[in-house]
Amino acid sequence: MIHIDLPSSHDGAGRAASLASRIGRTVFGILFAIIPSLGIFLMARSVPDIRAAAAWTETPCTVLESSSESGGNGAWRLRVRYRYEVAGRTHESRRWTWDDTDETRSVEGIATRDELLARYAPGASATCWVDPSDPTLASLEHASVGGYLAGIAFFSLFALVGLGLAASAWLPKRRKLRGAGASFGERAAAAAPVIVGAAFLAAGLAIGHFALGTHREALRARDWTRVPATIVRSEVASKWHSGSKGHPGHYSYRPYVVYAYDAGDGVRRESDRYAIGGLGGSSNRSRAESVVAAYPAGLETAAWVDPDDPAASVLADPTAAPAWRSLLPVLIAGLFAAVGAALLVGGALWHRNRGRGPSRRGGVLRTRRLGTFASYAFFSVAWYAIIGGAGTAFLSDMGGAPKRADDWAPMLICSVLLLVGLVPLGLAIRALLRLFAPRLEIAIPRGGLARGAVARAAYRLLGDEREVSAVRVDLVCCRVRAVTKNGNSTNVEVDLHRIECLRATRAHEFRRGEFPCDVPADAPASSNGLREKIEWRFEVRLERPGRAAIEDKCPVAVG
Repeated sequence: MIHIDLPSSHDGAGRAASLASRIGRTVFGILFAIIPSLGIFLMARSVPDIRAAAAWTETPCTVLESSSESGGNGAWRLRVRYRYEVAGRTHESRRWTWDDTDETRSVEGIATRDELLARYAPGASATCWVDPSDPTLASLEHASVGGYLAGIAFFSLFALVGLGLAASAWLPKRRKLRGAGASFGERAAAAAPVIVGAAFLAAGLAIGHFALGTHREALRARDWTRVPATIVRSEVASKWHSGSKGHPGHYSYRPYVVYAYDAGDGVRRESDRYAIGGLGGSSNRSRAESVVAAYPAGLETAAWVDPDDPAASVLADPTAAPAWRSLLPVLIAGLFAAVGAALLVGGALWHRNRGRGPSRRGGVLRTRRLGTFASYAFFSVAWYAIIGGAGTAFLSDMGGAPKRADDWAPMLICSVLLLVGLVPLGLAIRALLRLFAPRLEIAIPRGGLARGAVARAAYRLLGDEREVSAVRVDLVCCRVRAVTKNGNSTNVEVDLHRIECLRATRAHEFRRGEFPCDVPADAPASSNGLREKIEWRFEVRLERPGRAAIEDKCPVAVG
């Protein structure tokens, strides 16, 4: 079946757009594969050592002592000393993990600290893992290679998708259908949208599940009880982020405030939870310092406590945060899930419509057009959500407006990227309008047209016939020669045969039907030589009242 999808992409602009699309897909695919490949490399280097540590012997142990001390910047350092017995000999160790050289474990948050101190209280029975070849080496946490292998498999999926996308841009387009001699690579490429869509859908649903829980907690927190609280410690927590080659690293800062409160049951509790969803870090130190300055140590203030769970509390007023702030992560996760669902459903429909038979289903055209619109539309929404969110976050860090001259550069970049986003948005609008444009669909027998025989090709017009006043379809055979003159190569076309197939000037004549194609016995077959080729094609012209005519050319094979 031949789909004549207007306008044509066989002209110079179409070839230029195709080359640009290939280059763009190649660059995007390589960049898409680099980051997961780096993660695979780093994980693969540690797998042999982890496999060896995973074979250590499980041994009961007794905790002798445990303690914690502040590590500054909101961190706590925990120490645990435990005793175990191997082959009648008693050993002691302070190691937490198999590859630890430090005797302490750093954790953030009072809740995590209290949980570990309760688990490893002095005198408690625990389990450690001992190296059979060296009983003096032990760890409290068992090494497992499963997480690393799962991470390698996860990153491999994205690396293969990126490399496949880059390679598919330059593979020859062979029009083999499912079950009609298609290779495994072609079947895998056809199933790629379904696989990628499933991955996006699963990621969006998983992230959305956790984000929705935080959003619901933020809504419930509006009814929490206000209780007196005292600030125990308040400081700015900093974290160093190492830079890549050619780019220096930087620090991120966030406020760390520890407060004590009584929920009304006479029990004194401590917490470092500032707000629902936590308080993220920022490269703007002044923002974190302003929060710390508002809560100096010893300050008598208020906290909000969950009446059903007195251990759950926040320092910031839950009613002051707008609902959209906690809902935004849910919307972003929903966007990923929507894109995944669109790829999954659209890819499955497209793959389903590639079956056997003398003609393909007419729904292919509409599915492709709708898929094009959905792709551009979802991309535009994601683009504006990410770039607009980044610009809004930057303005928030700057206190509403840039303060220094170099602060304008990120704002300028965000503004340019927002303008660039108008391109896919315009393409989405164009694709939406083309959904309702008139187009002609022609189906011919499988294998093309035979010389000296009459083939009756079926056709139908999709769209509103009132937009078309006349239809003309010709089957044309032409010779294309490459001619070089003054160092410039040009293609010269000469018509060998022009067969009139369809002429109609009334709607009921061309809405649906068939027309004969009588290829002369002496007509040359389709061929593609080095300097000369014989090309057969349908030439279609749709006349529209009061508007420019639509013309298209669609190649066809003649045997």
